[in-house]
Amino acid sequence: MDNVSAPEEITRYYQLRVDVDQIFICQGADPESLRRRRPDIIRLTEEVLEREWHLVKPVLLSRYYPVSSFAEGTLFLEGGGRLTGPVITQNLSVAEAVVVLIGTVGPEIDRRISESFSQKPSYGLAVDGLGTATADALLEEAKRVIQQQAEARGWRLSRYLSPGMVGWEIQEGQKQVFSLLNGEKIGVDLMFSGQMTPQKSISGVLGMGSRVEQPTGTPCEFCSVRETCIFQKRHQDKS
Repeated sequence: MDNVSAPEEITRYYQLRVDVDQIFICQGADPESLRRRRPDIIRLTEEVLEREWHLVKPVLLSRYYPVSSFAEGTLFLEGGGRLTGPVITQNLSVAEAVVVLIGTVGPEIDRRISESFSQKPSYGLAVDGLGTATADALLEEAKRVIQQQAEARGWRLSRYLSPGMVGWEIQEGQKQVFSLLNGEKIGVDLMFSGQMTPQKSISGVLGMGSRVEQPTGTPCEFCSVRETCIFQKRHQDKS
């Protein structure tokens, strides 16, 4: 496995769970403050979590690629793939391997969000938060597993890099990710804009190696809207 790329792997996270606090944090809200000021919102979100969870079907597609070389801002992978961009240079130039990820919580939650917003916007907002929190939890669980795999080799894991970060333009970054993984295997399609369908989907890469720098800070420093974003708390809580 260290010398050749592994086959694509599909993992279905049937045991993944989120709670009400995670939903609020992913919406940029403070759960404790809401409990004091808006108990009605708490009750509504609890109702959504109970009634709509069956629509959430988290699944992850991943693939391990050894790195063959790095030159002139491009990371060359075994098998002919490549990753390029300033954020790749900054974080992965000394990586010995990368894991490429595409994940989704499925299309059914997207449809429920659309239906709910047209009927009761507050309910739709809570369903949207459920989808976002589950996609976030899917990524965190994937990172936890890959961290263990890196440590088993005596390697460190890079920060998670996702198309759309500063230094990895979304359209170009997504093209690179989807050239390395067939998202259609789990029902994820890439649009011309660089957005994915279903909307509650994730994509990105993690590097690993003996000289990879352990991440410090939060992903917010690579975000183009970090000065005005209301969602920074979700990353601060994980740092």
